[in-house]
Amino acid sequence: MQNIHSLCAVLLASGIAGGVFAQNKVTGRVVDATTNEPVIGATVTIANEHTGTLTDIEGNFTIDVKELPTTIHISFIGYKEQQVDVYDATEAITIPLTEEQDVLQEVVVVGYGVQKRKELTGAIASVGKETLKQVTTSFDNLLGGAVSGLNVSQSSGLPGASSSLRIRGGNSITGKNEPLYVIDGMLIYNDNSTTSTGVTRATSDFNPLASINPSDIESIEVLKDVSASAIYGSRGANGVIIITTRSGKKGKNNMHCIYSIGWQTASKKLDLMRADDWGRLYLEIATPNQLSSSGLTEEIVSSWGAGSDWQDAALRTATTQNHQLSISGGDEKTRYLISGNFSDQDGILLNTGFKRYTGRVNLERDLFDNFTVGVNITAGKAIQNGITDFDSYNSYVGGNSNAFEYVVRIPRA
Repeated sequence: MQNIHSLCAVLLASGIAGGVFAQNKVTGRVVDATTNEPVIGATVTIANEHTGTLTDIEGNFTIDVKELPTTIHISFIGYKEQQVDVYDATEAITIPLTEEQDVLQEVVVVGYGVQKRKELTGAIASVGKETLKQVTTSFDNLLGGAVSGLNVSQSSGLPGASSSLRIRGGNSITGKNEPLYVIDGMLIYNDNSTTSTGVTRATSDFNPLASINPSDIESIEVLKDVSASAIYGSRGANGVIIITTRSGKKGKNNMHCIYSIGWQTASKKLDLMRADDWGRLYLEIATPNQLSSSGLTEEIVSSWGAGSDWQDAALRTATTQNHQLSISGGDEKTRYLISGNFSDQDGILLNTGFKRYTGRVNLERDLFDNFTVGVNITAGKAIQNGITDFDSYNSYVGGNSNAFEYVVRIPRA
């Protein structure tokens, strides 16, 4: 009996000790407060303890705590640190993280890599994310008014027309003043003459930058001064615009589909004379010789009536539509992004418009810890329909340089 009592006492003591040292498991999930996407690799620690863990590819975590209630800390680069009080470990908790808005910690792309904004000494400006979300035919249209010291002027109102960009004014009287574009490390000159197809008397040049899908752009940095663009030498004398396109990120496979449609119309039309009003005015101001040679009489003019409204005949309500589809994802070693875009913008003048078809594939693979290989392929096709320019043939076309000038100058006849 004595042995049995001793054994029971030992078992009871073990049970008490086990209850004292038993730990609670707290489980949860860390997500982005805006997109509700999982935050991978976030640090989760217990207040006043030396234990911690990281969230997995789904944003989930499990951590042992000695006693409840307790406070856990969640932190991740680019997000505000979060503290959560936990009173019950029976159910998983969801913790949303909010992006850190401190611009001094923002990382910007420069010619020789990336730097924190607070460490920059050169004049560098970034285009805001909200600006990049706007739907447009060409990304250079987004830069107008978005960056101080950058002037953007379009050569024409036709869809897909070229734009002229000047960073802190022009530097040359006879030479080129366009900035240098660096797209994913590739140097590109916005020379409109390189896109010429031999078609003469066009009212505007085709914009080579319009072949880039604005929805594929991750960030745009504008290097303004000499110190910021020095790495590009004389090619960066007019400033440098660095464009970084989107790439795949590790995590769940994501599919984004965007469709937008809109319309545009002439905000104001000229109030032109009726055909008979124009004829009566001509009868009043014409000389006898002009009246004799023209043969116009009051009866003929009255028979004209209102005539035709050439503005209504030439102008229209134009539609603009944009289709965007992208698929991205990856794991610990491989990341990918596949995107396609179709953009169709009609001009408010008949037989004018711009269409663009683009496709892009981005693939990266980490072969070793410090060795990554990747491929970035972009293909596109752009079609622009414009009006003819007869500016050098004024003596043959009555001083009108194109069809639109005929519309606004000819009375209803």
